[in-house]
Amino acid sequence: MKIALVGGLPEPIGGVTSFISRLAGNNLIDLVVDFYPSERKVMPSKFTGKIVYVKNIIKLIFYFWSTVFSWEKWLVHFNFSTEKSLLFFLFIPKVKVDYVLMLHHGDLNAGRLSFLYKMALARLDFVYCLSDKQKVFYESLGVSPDKLIRTSSFVPPLIDVENKNSKIYKSIDNFFENKNVLTCSGYPADIYNHDWCINFIREQPQFKLALFLYGTGDLSKHFKEIEDNYVNIKIFWSTEESAFNYALSKSLIYLRPTSKDSFGIAVADAASFGIKVLASDVCERYPGVNLFTPINYETFKLSLLALLNDQKLPVQKQLNFKKFNYNYFNGTK
Repeated sequence: MKIALVGGLPEPIGGVTSFISRLAGNNLIDLVVDFYPSERKVMPSKFTGKIVYVKNIIKLIFYFWSTVFSWEKWLVHFNFSTEKSLLFFLFIPKVKVDYVLMLHHGDLNAGRLSFLYKMALARLDFVYCLSDKQKVFYESLGVSPDKLIRTSSFVPPLIDVENKNSKIYKSIDNFFENKNVLTCSGYPADIYNHDWCINFIREQPQFKLALFLYGTGDLSKHFKEIEDNYVNIKIFWSTEESAFNYALSKSLIYLRPTSKDSFGIAVADAASFGIKVLASDVCERYPGVNLFTPINYETFKLSLLALLNDQKLPVQKQLNFKKFNYNYFNGTK
């Protein structure tokens, strides 16, 4: 069985694209069909398969109509973000190829499009569930339990230090030199609650904050002004994954105070590096991660102070967590 993965490689960087990059870098897939055009694509250096680039979703539909009829014994894994992506399946042919879907967003809602979503999901052979919330969403749209595969989106990270002498690695080494750096990451949007991390540093100036931001948003200008006014806060913009993981491995604590989330690959990465993590309890996290309820800044602050003082916090239990693999389709369920 050959595996084609439809989605995007970094850039843009994020949990969805990093997931594909790691599968490719470990040669767990044979083909990547990437429909996120960018001049700054980060290629997995060890990937021996094929990468096909299409410019947009319309051309992706045409690509399927022109190629999928010739595929035999293929598994096509669609790696998308939100429920609106389901509409894509209404426009591609369904042939003798297994279609499996993974949506990464943690808050899926059918709303007025539920009828169309049901039609789209009926055309899929299997669906990956990343949480109990997702399972309820899919079942509400008529997906039978035998088509649902419970998994996580975690593929262990690799740190590529071949370019360790580059400017970004030197910048990371300089900022992380004193080993008192708290790290957070995400897009410049309200749901990440990055201002909580910044407020903590204002109150506790003995620590530093490394903020890794991707893309643009309403708060981009705000964060640029913050960096100009605080020497112990540094923003790394659109850092490629390997350099971010390098920084993560040097952090004192990784912070994930999101008010919405689906899993948080960076949370799992930090924990796998042996770094302490403080994450909101809005979704299932990597086992053993320290949790807090993101009611307001005070709840975050008290939890972070407790963690810094080695006090016990609620932790994520094992639950149904497992590292992602394709064993379900290889006869080792």
